[in-house]
Formats: sequence, structure tokens, C-alpha cells
Amino acid sequence: MEVGDQDIRDAIERTSVLRFPKQALATFGTTNVDYYLLTTPVYQDIVDSEETVIREGKVSAARPQIVTPSYLTRLEGFGDNARKYLDLVMQEYGPHTPGLLYTYKNQPRETSIVSDGLEVVAGRLNDLIEKEGNKLAAVIHGVDELWDVSLLKLIRELTEGSLRSNVAELGSTGLFFI
Repeated sequence: MEVGDQDIRDAIERTSVLRFPKQALATFGTTNVDYYLLTTPVYQDIVDSEETVIREGKVSAARPQIVTPSYLTRLEGFGDNARKYLDLVMQEYGPHTPGLLYTYKNQPRETSIVSDGLEVVAGRLNDLIEKEGNKLAAVIHGVDELWDVSLLKLIRELTEGSLRSNVAELGSTGLFFI
């Protein structure tokens, strides 16, 4: 299946982060975010029961560097669709705007299919994360055939949410001037 820019945009619009990590990305170290990416299987229309695909994994964000967005293309463990998404981001914000770069590495663990609806599965996962006290866990409702784009949406939003505290920390040490 050939994936175009509009397919990527549609996947981003249809993706929602149901639970963000309760901790920002670290400024001076590596951050490991556990994720549960939930999707409705592409074949759902031809079966009689509700099913949910659960992709579990960990994304590691290395200590950030001060760079331009053109360096965002240095990814490991992501597919071609994720790269297309980053190309769209660079078109929107420009390839040479200074910022902070986290180098990300996706480490998928397990993919399973369960016989429950997405909302039920999300609720169970939220309860599990609360019980374990995992402050660096996320639950994402994504698009099955473009799951890597859905995962990148989480990463981008988490990075944007961490930016203010990271810049402030770097500024307090004299490493970043704004």
C-alpha cells in the first residue's frame, strides 16, 4: 500500500494520546517511556466480535542536543511512514529552526490481539499503570496500518510538553540562551 501525505495527516488526526506520561523527558539523561498503542484491527469489518490490537514497547529518548529540525530524521526502529511524517513537520516549521533534539529509539516488545473493545482495554491498562506507579507510561489510540505514525505523534507531543522545562534547565546552567 502506497502511503501519501494525506494518509499521514489523516492518521495523525485519528490518533489520540489517552494517557501521557506523568513525567517530562529528562534534560540531562536518558528517558525510557513504556507505551501501549491500541488500534482496531484492519479486518474488524469482517468479524463479528470486537477486537483490539495492543502493541507494547519502549521508546528511549537520549539526552537532548541543541540542533536544527533537519536532524530529526535520525531515527531507529521506525518505518518509512514515520519519516514521511517528519518531512511534513520540517515543511511546516522549517529545517533550520534551532531547537532541542532527542534521539529516539523504538524497542517494540509484543503485539497481541484481545477480544475486547478499545475503551475496555484502555481502562484496564490505565488501572495497571496506576497500580504499578509507572510515571513514564503512555496509552495511545492509533491507526493500525500506520501505527508507527501514531507512536511518533506521542513522541512529538511529549517532546513539545517537555520543551519549556528542558530549556529552563539548560538556561539555568548556561547551555542554552533564549
